[in-house]
Order: sequence, then C-alpha cells, then structure tokens
Amino acid sequence: MEQKFAIIKMKKKAYFFLVDSLIALGVLAIGLILIFSYNSSAPRTEQTFTVSDDVIKTLNSYQIRDINSYYLTNLQNNGNIIDSTKPLLEQVAEFYYLNKRALIIEFLDNVTNNLIPDNFNYMIIINNDNVYNHTTMPIEAGRYVIPSRTITHGLLTPTEMYGPYIVEVLSWG
Repeated sequence: MEQKFAIIKMKKKAYFFLVDSLIALGVLAIGLILIFSYNSSAPRTEQTFTVSDDVIKTLNSYQIRDINSYYLTNLQNNGNIIDSTKPLLEQVAEFYYLNKRALIIEFLDNVTNNLIPDNFNYMIIINNDNVYNHTTMPIEAGRYVIPSRTITHGLLTPTEMYGPYIVEVLSWG
C-alpha cells in the first residue's frame, strides 16, 4: 500500500514539473517574441538626405521653360518672370531680391508640389531667412536634420546684379 501512495506522489510530482516547465517555456517564448518584434534601429536618413539634396539640385538645374505649368505661364504673361531660361533657383533669388515673398511661396508651392511627396518635411532658407516651409511636423520634433546648401546669383538687368545668396534646404524626419 505504501508503494501505491509513493507511485501516486511521484505522478503528482511529475505533473507538477510538467506544468511548471510548460509555464516557463511559455514565458521564454513570449519574452523572445517581444525582444525580436521590438524595432530599436536608428532612424533612416537616406530618404531625408535625398529629399534635401534633390530639392536643391532640381531647383538649380531645371529652367523655368522646362516646367509645363499654367501658373508659370501666367507669371510670364504678367511680367513677373522675364527670362524663362533662368534656373528655378535663380528665379526664386530674383523674387527674394525684389522682396516678393508671396510670389516665392506660390512659385515654390507650384514647382515642388508634384516633385516631393507631402509626407516629407523641408524648408528653404535664403541668407538665413526662411522663405518656404513645407512641414507636417515642426523641425524641433524631428530626430535629425539634413541640410543641403548652394550659392546662387543673377542679373536683373544688364547692369544690376543680385546675390550671391546662400540657399539652404533643410529636411528632417
């Protein structure tokens, strides 16, 4: 009879150890799932750098006549744009020199609208003066800021020059 009770006690211990090991295995599995599902990588800056760099390169390399836009055609017809062979950035610098802030904002809105997706944050600064801001979040909330800079200048008339201006594009995410 004592042997029977000993066997029953051993079976109870076996069940206890089996349940205990299954609970421990479950806790380990949940811990591993949480560790591997947590994304602790650093923010990716490649796209933000590309935006900053592409905006400044595009504005500096494309001429006004290269952009097929009803808005730009209206600016030419109104006499706000005289030379359609100017690069876009040079035209922005001319508006800056003439202190036409509203034209700068409308011009850059129209030119960059189809160029850059709305979810990217960037601003264009001329001589430390913020002239255009395209943001979905404030720059202070970004984890990183990527700058791209260039210098631009131009001729308003054969005898009147504007610039040189330092143009900076800041992009953040």
